[in-house]
Amino acid sequence: MITRRALLGTGLVVAAGGIGAAVAGLQPRRRPPAPPAAPRQLSDALAREQSLVANVDAALAARPELRQVRDDHAAHAAALRQAITRYPAPAPPLVSAAPPSAAGTTAQLRAGELAAARAAAAESAALTGADAALLASISASEATHAELLT
Repeated sequence: MITRRALLGTGLVVAAGGIGAAVAGLQPRRRPPAPPAAPRQLSDALAREQSLVANVDAALAARPELRQVRDDHAAHAAALRQAITRYPAPAPPLVSAAPPSAAGTTAQLRAGELAAARAAAAESAALTGADAALLASISASEATHAELLT
């Protein structure tokens, strides 16, 4: 036999649950945060590496000893592409890099390497973790290339 007290208690619990559900239904739904896009620094570094590859390619006919420098830049570009693909959101559009010079002089190639080394170092300071380490490593490599071109 159900007592009046048990029936009233059950009714109160059901009513409280209904009120709670109604209030929850009125709350705005929280959307999960958008996945982060690849940092612009990675896209900018990729554009620079592609430009450096083109510049060294233009100089290779006259300076075949630059083959390793060209291969280093191609490896940097591949590592940057892979770093960018780790992000679920598309990367920001690439910044247009300087057009390759026509078989630039040694001084022009060295200046390009130094500028790329400085840019990668500055960009690595704005990042953290593996992305920062990648750009710092690329910066060191570019500085080494500049020294080889003296």
